[in-house]
Amino acid sequence: MDHFGHLVALVIDIRYQHFLLIYHTPFACQQKMLIAMKPSQCRAARALLDWTQPQLATAAGLGLSTVVDFEKERRAVSAEATAAMRAALEAAGIEFINGTGVKMARP
Repeated sequence: MDHFGHLVALVIDIRYQHFLLIYHTPFACQQKMLIAMKPSQCRAARALLDWTQPQLATAAGLGLSTVVDFEKERRAVSAEATAAMRAALEAAGIEFINGTGVKMARP
């Protein structure tokens, strides 16, 4: 079991590009709201960090093809993969702005 527990539900609101992940842990049921990341935001965030696609794939624990396909919009990738990419970028210092842009977070 990972640190979140078991995923019990994934609710997707396409119109507002939000994901609601609901996890069940031994102690409680947790909810985490995620705002979807756009491919253009992913590319811009990598540029700010001077990261390559393979670097993002490694940081997010994903295969390179997932990152490439997401950024080039070749196919829809899973909500979990998008969340992993976003989390890796945020951990590296990226802040997502109103679902439209990115910037370096202040220290």
